[in-house]
Amino acid sequence: MDQAKSVRIARDSVPVEKFTLTLDGEGLSSTPIAGEIEKNTEVTIKVKVPENNEIDTFTVGGVDKKSELVNNEYKFNIISDTTVEVTYKEIPLGIKTVEKLENNDIEGLSENESITVNYQESQNKIVIGGTIPKYSQSILGHDTNSNLFGIKITLNSVNKETAACKIVGTKANTYPAEDNWIDDPAGNYFYFVGAVKDTSSTFTITIDNDGDWDNTKDDQVSYNIVIASNTTIE
Repeated sequence: MDQAKSVRIARDSVPVEKFTLTLDGEGLSSTPIAGEIEKNTEVTIKVKVPENNEIDTFTVGGVDKKSELVNNEYKFNIISDTTVEVTYKEIPLGIKTVEKLENNDIEGLSENESITVNYQESQNKIVIGGTIPKYSQSILGHDTNSNLFGIKITLNSVNKETAACKIVGTKANTYPAEDNWIDDPAGNYFYFVGAVKDTSSTFTITIDNDGDWDNTKDDQVSYNIVIASNTTIE
């Protein structure tokens, strides 16, 4: 009995090996929390990317692990002192997504589900297709009996308070973006409603982030809106 007790005490007295986890960078968290962690413990790292940024580098123990992030999470078993580091880069001003407006997002625009929208990022082009309906009433100042389409545009790194939008098409208009934001639980969208005469109709939409058209062009982006050749115009 005394010998068994002695063996048990000896085993219990063996120190648990621990290593230090250090997090270096905004938006990093871990489970277990950073600090001393027992050897071979599974560690989950989560990265909360700041708004209008994307991950530039992500390293674990000095080794690039960016490609191994899954939904901005990375898991490993800790076997040595380890530093996890993340850096970010700002996403430049530009279009994130383009979708068609839901029916009646804009009052009276009740048949917009019949259009299609194809955003071609590499060409800075938005292609409208499907069927573009005719509206007997005036919507947003457009003439009666106009064929209208409506799109909502989510922008990266935009200043909603100052941004302005210039549309060149059948008419040329410049207006502050703050007047054209739709508040939505899923995000804030800038909207555009265009009038189409035929499939040759085109538009150029330019966003100026500070609203100062006479200032530097570094804060401006432009996109072309075209109508697909097989589009039905009622």
